[in-house]
Amino acid sequence: MAIRAASRDEVIPRRGVFASMEAPAQPAPSPVGSSYPTALAVWIGAAVAATGVIVWLATLGPGETTICLLRHWTGVPCPGCGVTRSIAALLHGGLGEALTLHPLAPVAAAEALVGWIAWGVSLTRRRRGLDERWLAALLLANLAAFVALWIVRAATGTLPR
Repeated sequence: MAIRAASRDEVIPRRGVFASMEAPAQPAPSPVGSSYPTALAVWIGAAVAATGVIVWLATLGPGETTICLLRHWTGVPCPGCGVTRSIAALLHGGLGEALTLHPLAPVAAAEALVGWIAWGVSLTRRRRGLDERWLAALLLANLAAFVALWIVRAATGTLPR
């Protein structure tokens, strides 16, 4: 009897104790974005939430508030400290002040806008959403950049106050 390799989509019947543990033919869809109306509602909800945050930040003066709980509780700024105030400064036209408060905040804001637009484009094409592998790699790269910047700023004493 010849032994052959199973194709990627072929389900191999199991024998013995594992007979009832058949692998599903299709992966289960993710809860968010599993249907077009749900994904569209989440996309619109993200836009409404972002608009609310932008309006709130626009009413603040640059450098007026901080929402970091770690900083409030311990006095130690986190890797994201300064982002809120940086975006508020950016909304008031203060690019220099925004970059001083947190150099990565304008980049993260631009990435969020581009990601939201790409998500909308994928929805108009009736696709499930953005490629999770690409998104995970981008989020990990951002996390690494934020932590690296935090370490450098802590070492040089330039963390926001």
